[in-house]
Amino acid sequence: MRFTNTNDGYWIITGANSGIGHALAGRLDRLNEKTILIDKRVDNLGIFKNSAIFQADLSNLNEVSGISEKISQYKIFCLINNAGVGFRGSLDQMSMERIDETVDVNVRYPVRFTKLLLDHLIKDKSVIINIASSAAYNPLPNMSIYSASKAFLVNWSESLFYELRNTNRVITFSPSGTFTNFQKNAGVKVGDKGERLLSASCVADEIIKAAYGRRAIVILGFKTRALLRVSRFLPRKFNIYLWGKLFEKLK
Repeated sequence: MRFTNTNDGYWIITGANSGIGHALAGRLDRLNEKTILIDKRVDNLGIFKNSAIFQADLSNLNEVSGISEKISQYKIFCLINNAGVGFRGSLDQMSMERIDETVDVNVRYPVRFTKLLLDHLIKDKSVIINIASSAAYNPLPNMSIYSASKAFLVNWSESLFYELRNTNRVITFSPSGTFTNFQKNAGVKVGDKGERLLSASCVADEIIKAAYGRRAIVILGFKTRALLRVSRFLPRKFNIYLWGKLFEKLK
């Protein structure tokens, strides 16, 4: 099918107050695009023009429902399910609160939010971009809830691509480690400048490029793609040890 959606609608960005979401909002603002910016905190969003700002806790499913009703009046060019959380720790170290928050934000929110908007998205022939992670493609000991939640997101998003193939473009976008507040909040040490990580502005540029491109699956980061290709040929048990040892270096 040839998609006819032209960019005369809004870009919806969840998790817009910081990190990749904030970089996206900035890039689109400079391009004079219209945006709908959603986050639990919105103190960094007042600087953007042509934006509608909504405050919502996406771990609260009632607030997810409420926010979907508020934005139903807008024409949507692109929905970017960007919001996500993660916490370092083995299962015995993780509190139930952190487990619930990870599952609610990384799994339940994107599915529920997209479902509530689905008729609107189909009518507008909107692009849907789900921001996953390179962590989705292998087990990640000591951050297992996060990697498993992103694995769910990848499988759901790729399935959604097929389900909506006649009406919408669905893109599964998985960046490798990106230098944001995520590492600090998750308890992962990466150094003060994040030299080995992608920049949020670089990732934002690639997401915008993907929205206008043809690719349905994007894994961003050359070293990550190379390592993922190699790991496919390794025995599963060895693969678990490999990723466990690699992640231990980030303590």
